[in-house]
Amino acid sequence: MAIAIKGSHYAIKTDNLYLPERMTGIFWVEVKDGRVTGVTTSAPTGAEVVDLIGQVVAPGFIDTHIHGYKGFDIMDEGIKAVRGMATTLPETGVTSFFPTTDTYILEGIEHILAETTPELDTIPGAHPLGFHMEGPFLSKNKPGAMKVDMMVPPSIEKAAHALKAGRVVMMTVATELPGALEMADYLRDHGCTVTIGHSAATVEQAGEAFSHGINVITHYFNAMSGLNQRAPGLVGAGMTYPFWLQLICDGAHSHPAAAGMVGRQYADRVALITDALAVCGLPHPATYHADGSDIIVDDTIARLPDGTICGSILTLDHAVRNLMDFAGVPLQTALRCAGLNPALSAGIHDRGALRPGYWADIVILDAQTLHVQATIREGQQVFAA
Repeated sequence: MAIAIKGSHYAIKTDNLYLPERMTGIFWVEVKDGRVTGVTTSAPTGAEVVDLIGQVVAPGFIDTHIHGYKGFDIMDEGIKAVRGMATTLPETGVTSFFPTTDTYILEGIEHILAETTPELDTIPGAHPLGFHMEGPFLSKNKPGAMKVDMMVPPSIEKAAHALKAGRVVMMTVATELPGALEMADYLRDHGCTVTIGHSAATVEQAGEAFSHGINVITHYFNAMSGLNQRAPGLVGAGMTYPFWLQLICDGAHSHPAAAGMVGRQYADRVALITDALAVCGLPHPATYHADGSDIIVDDTIARLPDGTICGSILTLDHAVRNLMDFAGVPLQTALRCAGLNPALSAGIHDRGALRPGYWADIVILDAQTLHVQATIREGQQVFAA
């Protein structure tokens, strides 16, 4: 069924509504001027009714960690890539996202921030809410695919320079590094969410970071100190303290059993991410070339020639289905992990749920396949299957 939603005041009629909590019965979600104005059991007066009985109606997905999609690469193309990602990501149910930079020389990152920030709120499609800087303040002991020679020590001065350059809403930091906690305090005081990642932190060091208000772990299990009964590391800290856990649920970054365990035990604080590269959405298996290196893509993941995982080819709609499969959780749980949890992990309190006053960011899914049928950003339809 082709879905076409027009106008600034309408009500979606559905018998399969997730707020993300599952609602039983027939409901109308009223949207006016880009916001949800009500969720009622009768048709609101003056609103055009859009009948979506039989379809899943849920909050739009929020990807707080994504480097590229369908050939668009943030580091290579800056504003062009952000525009391209905003246009194409709604086909995966994404209504907002954090374009994510790699570890690179700060001047290069700041150029991208300065070039792109003035347009963030006017780009059509999925809304790029602000940038996630994944580095360069990372541990050389846990680089993953990041360039070690581009990593620099944390400092308030460098952080201030980055914030001045553009809208940085999230930054991944190895918080055990000298000066990192002081820098993190500065970032948080200026509205930037700090996450721990690419880190060799001990469980004690992670606990100290948590006491500083740092409560998110970047791509849980990956590029961090692992779990050992005598040295629980950052993985153990994620089980000990109530961190938000960014999870790449592709079955390759983490074994399905590991991802499933996290999804079952800690679903209330799992924030699904893709960590997707520009090769995501392109034909595979194949070999692509980017940033001076070949990227070898199979059916599940992207690797460097030496076998190092360098990013994913995951989309958030697929991550939702995977979490249900790996963890055995119901749809309402998986939807929360793709919408409300990412929002809350980033300090966003007007997206990720269909509640009065929230932005009308909505995804419509086929009730049988859970494939995306339509996507609405701030009340305006931006994708139809």
